[in-house]
Amino acid sequence: MDKTVRILVMEGSSKQLSRLLSQDKHGLQLTVTATDDLEEAGRLARDSLPQILVIDASISFAGIKKLCRQIALTRGERAYLGVIIVRDEITQRETLAAIEEGVDDFCLSSRVKTEIHIRIQSVLRRKEIADSLQLTNFKLKLANEKLSEVSITDDLTKLHNMRYFNRRLLQEFSRSKRYNETLSVIMFDLDHFKLVNDSCDHLMGSYVLAEVGKLILASTRISDVAARYGGDEFVLMLPETPQAGAKALSERILRVLAEHEFDNSMFKVQIMASFGTATYIPPDPNFPTEVELIRQADQNLYVAKRRGGGCVVTPQDSSQDSLEAS
Repeated sequence: MDKTVRILVMEGSSKQLSRLLSQDKHGLQLTVTATDDLEEAGRLARDSLPQILVIDASISFAGIKKLCRQIALTRGERAYLGVIIVRDEITQRETLAAIEEGVDDFCLSSRVKTEIHIRIQSVLRRKEIADSLQLTNFKLKLANEKLSEVSITDDLTKLHNMRYFNRRLLQEFSRSKRYNETLSVIMFDLDHFKLVNDSCDHLMGSYVLAEVGKLILASTRISDVAARYGGDEFVLMLPETPQAGAKALSERILRVLAEHEFDNSMFKVQIMASFGTATYIPPDPNFPTEVELIRQADQNLYVAKRRGGGCVVTPQDSSQDSLEAS
């Protein structure tokens, strides 16, 4: 335990308590700051991070409650502050009320000279346990956040996985139906990606997929959801985005991929991709569920591949193909 203890004293004009605490007792080195102003005490408790707050008998019980509540609001999840009240006497009702406000211990004024340092040591031990628990909880929180991130992220591309994507797509589709907002989906895969693995190696293939993930994240909005659909295929969901917006983003990603040199110091390759888009414009009976969005985007991706790749096919484009074929 650190032998230097920061003490904040809230007392009246006598200053007897702060003078007493400034003395070295029971192996404790106390750094004492004293104030008789309630607002200043709250500020010091927030900014100076004392370890112990001692409130003497001259402060009214209403003032003690106000100070404790102010400290609880301003300190938040920061280090635990032990609170000791020095009183001439205290009723059972006041004791229970003080404990509810966060008071840790009490010391009668008649025994302050012999007991206050012992009370401080007791509260310090309690504080040490509380700080340890707080640190453990913080580490657990970080670990849980990491686990949560891993559970929704594709390890290679750092995009979302399909489990997360499907959940978000259902949510956004329901929201689009309710508020009559457009919702677009883009599906694309890399053209002739198998040649990268065959002519280079699988390490180069993994490198390309990881780079594509970075390029997608750099090209999309925070509100967009990008995921690895599987293998070298990717899917993007674009809330509140019309067909023209989905086409524009697809063309931008296509251009970014075409201009990017994929170089892992062993091999260099150029990559093109084929894109298919779909857009839900409510109300539209052709989209009874969000699955139809994926299906239509996938069909348009197939049309893009059939055209030779390196292009974007929208629902309007595929409709035009059907008209020309008829």
